Amino acid sequence: MQIVLSAVFALIYVVLVGYLTVRVEAREQGGVLDAVNTLVRVTDPGSPWLLQLALASITVLLAFWFLWSIRHGRRLPAAAGLAVLVLCAGWFAFATEYPQASLIVVSSESPLLEWARAGTLSAAVHTLGAVLVAAIALSLTASTVRGRGVRSTD
Repeated sequence: MQIVLSAVFALIYVVLVGYLTVRVEAREQGGVLDAVNTLVRVTDPGSPWLLQLALASITVLLAFWFLWSIRHGRRLPAAAGLAVLVLCAGWFAFATEYPQASLIVVSSESPLLEWARAGTLSAAVHTLGAVLVAAIALSLTASTVRGRGVRSTD
């Protein structure tokens, strides 16, 4: 159950990061978007610190979820989350036309797909993936060392 939940959390995370990333970029450029990514009005460019704080907070919460599961001897939920992140990033890397000048694009796609694409192109998702790779690798190394009878420093 925790494996499926971790995969669902990772997928929701990618879409939510994309949603916030699109709004961060719009605010930095002076745009205000509605719920379906349509430009509503243009204002002065500003610092979207609250949106960036929300982005960092959800990244830390999901990282904590995965690291807690690894710490308690369950690597599969973290591996499932990592697999979802990698599959999403791989899919949108091949499906996105480059160079993409901006995340604020007028397209006929579903807003959900636009948010997922923006999320997979976000550095927050890539960083979480790197953290998961390192944590899983370290946990595998630690279990191998313990399995050989070598005393650990825990």
